[in-house]
Amino acid sequence: LVSREINGTDAAALTIGAIHGGEGYNIIPETVVMKGALRCLDEEKRDYFEKRLVAICNGISETMRAKCIIEFEKGYPVTYNDPNETRFVMDCAKKLFGENKVHLLDKPLMMSEDMSIFLQKCPGFYWLISTPAPGTEMYANHNPYFTIDESLLHMGSALMAQTAFDWLNKNRS
Repeated sequence: LVSREINGTDAAALTIGAIHGGEGYNIIPETVVMKGALRCLDEEKRDYFEKRLVAICNGISETMRAKCIIEFEKGYPVTYNDPNETRFVMDCAKKLFGENKVHLLDKPLMMSEDMSIFLQKCPGFYWLISTPAPGTEMYANHNPYFTIDESLLHMGSALMAQTAFDWLNKNRS
C-alpha cells in the first residue's frame, strides 16, 4: 500500500507488529488478530490509507470466503512544527549551546507524539536532544540497544528555561 499508492518521496509507514493466531502448526486457526501502526506526515494521507486498508482487507477476505473486522484507534495526530516557533526555539538553542550544536533535520521524523495535540491548539515546536552514550553506537528510540548519556539530560531543562526567558522578554510590551 505505501510503496504503490503514494508518491515515492512522500513519507508513510504501515507496520504490522503483532500477529496472533492458533497454537498448532498443522491447524488453521479460527481467528487471527493482527495489530499495527500507520504513520503519515499529513492527515489527508492518513485518512486515505485507512479507507484503502479497509477496502483491501475486505476484498481479500471476501475472495477467500472469510470475514474481517477492522478497528482503527486513531492515535495522535500529525506533529506540526510552526515555522516561526521553530526559528525562535532554534535561536534560543543556538544562544545556549552554540551554532554547531543545533541542527534542523533535513526530513521530518515519523513520530507519534502527544505533543501534536498541543500543537493543534497553540503554535509551537517539538524538539529533540541527542544524548548518545560515549563510545556507543547511536540507536533510535524503541530499539533494544538504545542508550543515553544521562549527564546531558540537563540540556533539555536549560533549553526550556532559555526559551521561556526569551519568550517573556520578547512579549513584555
